[in-house]
Amino acid sequence: ATGPFTIPLMKSLGFKGYFAAAVEAVASCGGQFLPPVMGASAFIMAEYLGRPYAYVAAGAALPAILYYIAVYYQVHLRARKVGMVGIPRNRLPALKAVIIQQGHLFLPIVILITMLMLKYTALYAAFFSTMAIIVISALRKETRMSLRDIIDALELGAKNVISTAIVCCTIGFVVGSISLSGLGMLLTHSIVKLGQGLLLPTLLISAVASLVLSMGL
Repeated sequence: ATGPFTIPLMKSLGFKGYFAAAVEAVASCGGQFLPPVMGASAFIMAEYLGRPYAYVAAGAALPAILYYIAVYYQVHLRARKVGMVGIPRNRLPALKAVIIQQGHLFLPIVILITMLMLKYTALYAAFFSTMAIIVISALRKETRMSLRDIIDALELGAKNVISTAIVCCTIGFVVGSISLSGLGMLLTHSIVKLGQGLLLPTLLISAVASLVLSMGL
């Protein structure tokens, strides 16, 4: 949930509220397919295809880069249009000081990414990354977690897992129904036939079919 931080920041720099909210929504949607830490759909896809997570992440890298380049240029052009300038240098935090004070908090993400790239299971990587957060946060007094903080974090994580579990169950029903009924082969044949062997129309039809099946993300 980055909106409570990024939207007021964009508004303070001169962007209209509706534009700041739109940028946040678009950027957040892109996080679903931005490697290395992607949305739950990436793990579901890896499991369904029987391929490692690194394979799925590598396939999503180029589309994600193009997506965020487009978002960047839209924001940049809007800023130029309204005559905005960057944040003054004296308002920017010193990079060295930030790294010294908070840099250790980035290590759990490095551990998570490394374990996923080494083809450990998502469950295994997430478990050790979570344990690393507790240990690494204790390195500095300012970030040290109390027992209450740890329990609250575990409770919040369990609540967030519920939505992912519901998505997995729903997709399981859809995939099972399509596989057992033979609809998958029929749908694939129809898409290829409608696309007439051309890549772009076939991709567009596949995208529409995915949205209709509620698997757009």
